[in-house]
Amino acid sequence: MTGDTSLRQKIKDLHDESAIEFAAGELTRSLDLSRKALDLADSNGFGEDAAHNRWHVGTTLVHLEKLREGMAALAPLLQLNSALEDRGGQPKATAFSKTVRVISYESGPFEVLLSAYIVFVGAALQIPVSLSSIESVLQQVERLVTEPEYGYYRAMVLRTRADLASLRGMHKAALNVLQEAISIKSDERSLLSRVAECHLKMGDLASAQKYFERWDGAEEENSALDVCWSLDVRSRLASRGDDKHHALEIARELRTQVDYVVAPRLRRGALRTLFDALLAVDELARARSELLELATLRHTESKMNRYDIVLLCAHYHARAAKAHRVEGAERGPDAGISGKKDEGVVGHSSRKEFHKARAMYTMALRLATDIEDLLNCNWRQEDIRGRLRAIGDAELGSQA
Repeated sequence: MTGDTSLRQKIKDLHDESAIEFAAGELTRSLDLSRKALDLADSNGFGEDAAHNRWHVGTTLVHLEKLREGMAALAPLLQLNSALEDRGGQPKATAFSKTVRVISYESGPFEVLLSAYIVFVGAALQIPVSLSSIESVLQQVERLVTEPEYGYYRAMVLRTRADLASLRGMHKAALNVLQEAISIKSDERSLLSRVAECHLKMGDLASAQKYFERWDGAEEENSALDVCWSLDVRSRLASRGDDKHHALEIARELRTQVDYVVAPRLRRGALRTLFDALLAVDELARARSELLELATLRHTESKMNRYDIVLLCAHYHARAAKAHRVEGAERGPDAGISGKKDEGVVGHSSRKEFHKARAMYTMALRLATDIEDLLNCNWRQEDIRGRLRAIGDAELGSQA
């Protein structure tokens, strides 16, 4: 018995160390520690310890954007649904179910089940899988959180529904769902951050700022991941508010900070924010260097991420084409942006850049069609077709 106690303490110590590394943005190190804890728990028959660490393994894999591997790691936990059924056909809640706000090492099997469902569906959204498959899993977990006592998990399911609505371009619907979730858990930062993001997408800067400030005041200390997200939002708020040089200053600080964390999604977001900030002040050569780094992240399981990166490449070439059209007549076809051969994009005429933009928008349209066939929407396709028409008009104008 003493040996079991000592061994379980060792497993918990590995788990706790993994959680610390995760909060610091050291996801690869966190994954290694969680796997060690899981192997130790599995090999010694400690079922609940194994379940907790399996959840951490799956969650960290998803954050590292190893989405299918993460879903496979979480899948055994979803079987807890049938294992926990009581005589009435409902999951048997533990003593912790109605008191713990978020999963911890003291949480019971029911909490692990609910948390696994939420991360599993989040990964499915990023791939994405079909709308019907996502709805099927969401409906399963919704049936488990109908009682008011499970408010935290109910709010997290609503958060996932809002994510789905946003991916389908239904930002107002997403906002309504998030407001319902906030009525349950008003201080939950992951809800406040999503409301801020929704308002940003809808162009309501005042509301975005309000919810960002609520997010910022919800915790006394920020993790390394929180610091990066905070800088990202501050830069985008400044940019949308026409303080473009301040936005660039913040984006450069974000670019430095993100080098200290191993979180692909944050890194990609930081590069995109800096790219947008550079493009906004017409620093096309420097924007191109950030775009080249972004392009190295295009090999991902997430079709959503591939679409975003291809779309940014298309935006860049369209912008470069317009800049060449303005400057080309004065500086000649062999001069780069701003007339300097050593500052990035050189030797491309406006026509060649338009051709590249058209090719990239066409590639983005194919990806958008695949995504939106799965999610039953078409807002991405409509946007890209509009941009392709604009390129055609610009090409005609340049030939006139």
